[in-house]
Amino acid sequence: MKISYRKRITVSFIIAVLVMLSVGASVYNSFRVMNTEKDRVDHTYTVISTLEEVLSNIKDVQSSQRGYVITGMEEYLVPYHLAIPKIGDDLVALTHLIADNPAQVKRSDELNEHVKNRIDVAEKIIAVTKQQGQKAAINMVKQGSGKHEMDQIRAIVAEMISEEQKLLASRRTSVENYTLVTLYAGLSGLLICIGILTAVFALIHKESAQRIKTEDSLREAMERMERHNAEALLVGRLGDYLRGSREQHEAYEMIASTMPALFPHSFGSVSLFNNSRDMLQPVLRWGDLPKEADHEFEAEDCWALRQGKGHLVVGNDETVPVCPHLENVGEENVSYCLPMQAQGETIGQIYFGAERDKVRHVSTHEMGMMRRVTEQISLAIANLNLQRALKEQSIKDPLTKLYNRRYLEETLNRECSRALRGEQPLCVLIMDIDHFKKVNDTYGHDGGDAVLVAFAKLLSTKIRKEDIACRLGGEEFILVLPAATLELATHRAQEICDAARSMKVKFQSQTLAVTVSVGVAAFPEHADAPDELIQKADQCLYKAKQSGRNQVVVYDPKMAKA
Repeated sequence: MKISYRKRITVSFIIAVLVMLSVGASVYNSFRVMNTEKDRVDHTYTVISTLEEVLSNIKDVQSSQRGYVITGMEEYLVPYHLAIPKIGDDLVALTHLIADNPAQVKRSDELNEHVKNRIDVAEKIIAVTKQQGQKAAINMVKQGSGKHEMDQIRAIVAEMISEEQKLLASRRTSVENYTLVTLYAGLSGLLICIGILTAVFALIHKESAQRIKTEDSLREAMERMERHNAEALLVGRLGDYLRGSREQHEAYEMIASTMPALFPHSFGSVSLFNNSRDMLQPVLRWGDLPKEADHEFEAEDCWALRQGKGHLVVGNDETVPVCPHLENVGEENVSYCLPMQAQGETIGQIYFGAERDKVRHVSTHEMGMMRRVTEQISLAIANLNLQRALKEQSIKDPLTKLYNRRYLEETLNRECSRALRGEQPLCVLIMDIDHFKKVNDTYGHDGGDAVLVAFAKLLSTKIRKEDIACRLGGEEFILVLPAATLELATHRAQEICDAARSMKVKFQSQTLAVTVSVGVAAFPEHADAPDELIQKADQCLYKAKQSGRNQVVVYDPKMAKA
């Protein structure tokens, strides 16, 4: 079971306190014993000093007695009289000092006896000197009793001092031993505490490093999460704008502006299949896309399209083949191709690229992001293609691919309003294929359809970018010419009439000749409203038919009177 960081610190603190208390108790006990031993050493020194003092005073008694005997002078007795009370005091003190040592007590008793005897001998010699004279005193000294007592005193004092010195040596050794014990106990305690503190410091340092590492990991995780959230918001916003786009150029602009924010340091392109689905053509680019990657290519030139999944190439990895359409991009780049698949079909390809010195590798998260973005872009473009197809179906004639009557009605109203605001002319040409019923009767509806398609193609070659060509129904067509004068419209109508006359329609093994009749009217010169404008042009067409067909008739106000 793993112990928590707090418990480990607490246990270490308790152990350190216990060790310090143990060391303190040991040191205290050692100091107490050392103090006791020191007192005993001092006691021993006091005993030795007292013994030496007794011996010194006895010597003073002996010297004073000899001087007096020899000189007879009373002055020599002064040390004698001073030493006698000191000897008594020292002997009493000595008795108390050695009271705990029976052997020394016995020697002390003997010393007291010999000291007393020596003092008695000295007193007798002094008394004899005073009473009988020097000669009698000298004879008494020669008897040697004083010397005998003095020798005994010296021997006993020497023996007692020797015993005390033994005790002194023993007590010194004890003090030294306890000093060493105290030293070792203190050092051991210090080392143990240092060890515990080191362990605690290491534990704290390790925990601190772990916390820093954890904080760094959390900070990185937070930054990564924030980055992922920002990316998710960008992807979500891109999806919202793509779903809201009504034209492909709007979607392309949004994709091109969002890609650098989603994938910094990247460049790339989106390529879509052409109508024949044999080539892919770039429709948008972002970043510093190399010129070598900005070109159309065949589907077989991309491994992603071959395999139906993403194809990642990092540098010069010989185990991964480079897409042929990227052969000239260079080994210093990272490339990732993804097929664009939506609604059950592949509609194109997305290429992500980056320089290797800026992007060392592509993470799993980034690859996932690229796949998600590709899915959104693919679905959005597929939806836009579907919307465009549906819109074209609703506003274009399925046979001729020209605009239908519904589109004409919406557009002509708008163009008339624009012409009024801009004070610009606007003309309408209504065309009808001559003898079309005869073509249908002779060659069937397929023959008639071939004629209609051929004329629609011809009409498409004779119009400007801003012109609007429509099929009204049957064999009738209409051409709206914004900002065109009546003169220009008449000239254009004649060109169409002449071109139709020269047109030969191949049907089965037959060559069909075609002519058209054209009616021309101008706005607001001939009519004030779109419906009226078409009506005036239709009147002209009717007159062209009546006048023999294969001709152009321009509206004349006199036609209304007729």
